[in-house]
Amino acid sequence: MLKLILVLSLVSISMILLFPRIHPPIAMSEEEQEARRVIDSVEIASAIYKKHYGKFPSSNTILNKLHKTDEIPGEWKGPYLGQKVPSTDPWDNAWVFFPSDNCKHIEKLQSFYSVGPNGVDECKSGDDIFSREEERNSR
Repeated sequence: MLKLILVLSLVSISMILLFPRIHPPIAMSEEEQEARRVIDSVEIASAIYKKHYGKFPSSNTILNKLHKTDEIPGEWKGPYLGQKVPSTDPWDNAWVFFPSDNCKHIEKLQSFYSVGPNGVDECKSGDDIFSREEERNSR
């Protein structure tokens, strides 16, 4: 019995040491990390904006609304983003404010995402990049 436990322990330790070399972890590129950072910032800023005004900013003005500093004093509670978000993702594709025209069949709360390196809107699948929270919830 002791030999069996010893053998199983050695096999387990060997697998723990060898598995990362056989199957390296999938790392995100710098572009993917930057897109994810922007997306997470916009999602958080949108949620705070919604809390203050009872609705999300409209899709065609979201980036300006969240960063703008010249709203009516006393009524404006922003800016919600510390710095201006580029108008395109790291692959020079326009950001998508969900639901996009391509993905009306999916019922989902509003969100903001990138179509990823291939530039094709795959309705938040394929290589599309969306918020960490949505990724956790989709598992």
